[in-house]
Amino acid sequence: MLQAKSRLTEAGTASLVERVAKQAQIVQIRRLVEEGCRRIDIRGLAGSSPVFAVEALRRLLGRPVVLCCTDEEKARDSCSDLETISEARITLFPEKDIFPQPFEPKENLVVRGRRNACLDLIRKGEVDVVVTTLLGFLEKTIPAPALAALTLEFSTGDRIDLDELVEHLVTVGYEATSIVDEIGQFSVRGSIVDIFDPSRAHPMRLELLDDEVVSIRAFDVDSQRSIERRQTFRVLPATGVLVNERSLEGLERHLQDAQFRDGTIAQVRHEIEHHRSSYLLRRYAPAMGMDGTLLDFFDSPPLVFFWDETGLGKTLESLESQFEKVKTVAGEYPLLGFQEYMHPVDCYTSYETPSIHLWSIAVAMTRTGTSGQQTSTEKKLDVPENVIVFTQPSTRPSWEKWNR
Repeated sequence: MLQAKSRLTEAGTASLVERVAKQAQIVQIRRLVEEGCRRIDIRGLAGSSPVFAVEALRRLLGRPVVLCCTDEEKARDSCSDLETISEARITLFPEKDIFPQPFEPKENLVVRGRRNACLDLIRKGEVDVVVTTLLGFLEKTIPAPALAALTLEFSTGDRIDLDELVEHLVTVGYEATSIVDEIGQFSVRGSIVDIFDPSRAHPMRLELLDDEVVSIRAFDVDSQRSIERRQTFRVLPATGVLVNERSLEGLERHLQDAQFRDGTIAQVRHEIEHHRSSYLLRRYAPAMGMDGTLLDFFDSPPLVFFWDETGLGKTLESLESQFEKVKTVAGEYPLLGFQEYMHPVDCYTSYETPSIHLWSIAVAMTRTGTSGQQTSTEKKLDVPENVIVFTQPSTRPSWEKWNR
C-alpha cells in the first residue's frame, strides 16, 4: 500500500512539473535563455513554487542548475523538496570552509571533505542540481585543476609504490598516525594502509601483496573491523592548499602587500609549515592559492537561480557584520580582507552563465491610524522594471497555485 501511495505521489509531482513547464512565463524564460539572455528577473513565486520552476527549467533546458538560497536551513529544505519531485542527481554544497569563524582551533575537515566531494562529483559530470547558500556559492574553493591533479584512485589489482603514496598523502594534508581514528588521518602497518578521507563516512583499508592492491575494504573506526568490500577507492585531498615552498613564498608576498609586520609574517609561516592542522592554514588559505570557484568545476555553464534577491542582500550584510565581529577578536594573527575569502557577488557574470533572480512578492501590511481605522498597504520592494511576473500576491498555497 505504501508503495502504491509512493507511485501515486511520484506521478502527481511529475504531472505537476509538466504543467509548470507549460506555463507561459516558464516558456518565456526558456526562450530568453536559449537566445543568450544572461540575466532574467522574476517575481510572484511563493512557498515551494520556485522548486517546481527550477525543475521545469532544468528539464526544458537540459543543463545543470545551481540553486542559491539565503541560508543553510533554506538550502536543506529546498534540496529535500527537489529530491521529492525530481529524479535528478542533486547535491547539497555546504558553506563555511575558509570563511572566518569565532572559534577556529583547526581546519574544519568535515566541511572541507563534503565540499571537495561535491566538487569532485560536479567535475565528473555526475551532478544535475547543486543547492547551496550565498556563502557556499561565493566562498573560495580549491582550484579545479588542483583537485583533479591531487585526487588518487585505486582498484584491486593495481600496483602502487608505497613510499610515493605516503609522500602524496602527507602532501595533500593527511596526518600520519599509528592508528586511524579521525578523519584526515592515515596509517601504514606492514602491508596494510588505512586512510580516512574527510569526504567519506568510513575510513578505507588497502591490503597489499608486495606492491599489488589485493583488497579494499571500508572499516569501522571504533572496532577497526571491516564492514564492506570495495573494488575501487577514490582519495580526495584533505586540504585546500599545498604547503610547499611556492605556496609559502606566495603567502609571505601576500601578507607583505597587506602590510603585516615582518615578525607576524615569520610566525604565520612557521606555524603553517610545522603545524599543518593549524587554523592559520584555513585563515590564510586564500593567500596560498585557494582561489577557485564552484562554477569552475562545470564542463558547461549551469543555470544559476538566486532565490530571494532581497533576502540574499540581507544575508550578505549579515556576513559582513559577522566578519567584522570575528575581526575584532582575531588576536595576534589578523584576518585578510572580507573579499579575500569570497568571490564578488557578481562573479558568475564572467562565465557564460545565465542567471535567474527571484524577487519576493510584495507583502501586504495592515496599519492602524490615529483614528483607530485600519488601512491596508503594500510594502514596496526594489524590483527591476523588466521583470517576469508569475502571479499576483495571494494567500493561496504555492502547491494550489500550480495545480489550478
